[in-house]
Amino acid sequence: MELTPLINSALRKYDFISATFIFGSYGKETFNNDSDIDIAILLKRNISYMELLSIEEKLEEEIGYKIDLNSLRDLPEHIQLEIIIRNECLFISDDVDYEKYLDELNFWYKTEYPFWIKMMTERGMA
Repeated sequence: MELTPLINSALRKYDFISATFIFGSYGKETFNNDSDIDIAILLKRNISYMELLSIEEKLEEEIGYKIDLNSLRDLPEHIQLEIIIRNECLFISDDVDYEKYLDELNFWYKTEYPFWIKMMTERGMA
């Protein structure tokens, strides 16, 4: 069953979500009935952890799968890059906010990413 339309419809209800990305095993051969669905949302404003959990629980009830819902900006920048570059964007509801976010992430990429790669390489992790 294709779940992205259900996820898309459920999350578009929230006017403070600028964009939504699905990542992880969903849509890949490794996804199965025991898998969760990893979703990252770009928020126009800060929300509490309890509010994020409430959205996650409602979404789980609507689609019938375990959800791992993340605020995109709360993830480490290198993970944000991976999500943006390699995964599916379900929707963008606010182009201006999304472009602003991409500018911020691009600034990190240009100024900090080389140092992050160097550090990870020195630690044998890259």
